[in-house]
Amino acid sequence: MKVLKEELILNCTAQKLWSILSDVSRCDWVPTINEITLDGECRIFEMEGMGIVKEKILLNDDSKMMLQYSAIETRTPIDHHLATMHVTEIDENSCTLIWTTEIDPEIFGDAVYQGMLVSIEGITYQINLFCFKLSANIIATDDAIFNDRIFFFIGIFSLSLINL
Repeated sequence: MKVLKEELILNCTAQKLWSILSDVSRCDWVPTINEITLDGECRIFEMEGMGIVKEKILLNDDSKMMLQYSAIETRTPIDHHLATMHVTEIDENSCTLIWTTEIDPEIFGDAVYQGMLVSIEGITYQINLFCFKLSANIIATDDAIFNDRIFFFIGIFSLSLINL
């Protein structure tokens, strides 16, 4: 079994990050997923390069800000998959995300790890977009075209920051 881990500090409140991760129907932070369907305690989606995946939500704990899930049906059979995402507050403006994934067979480790990295970019993008929208609201105007151009510029700027 291979254990993958990413730990990063984000410049947002722990509650904001948790609101993104704990909404298990939300997929805007995972670039390779367009839609998630909920079925009881499972979420089902089609992932680019992976086909249809069914994950069982094992834990979604608001008090601990911890999400745990396991891929239980995939196109390619796997023996074990367990992912844990844990958010902790550093201060009122920053938090830590610790994301670990256990995968077996180990041969899938690199692909799963790349998926984690792409998703972290998506999380960062969503956080930056939220912060920029807050900033733009301070200078907002009644001119809808002007606002659309601001948000377009903010989106392009956020993507360029991610790629630095």
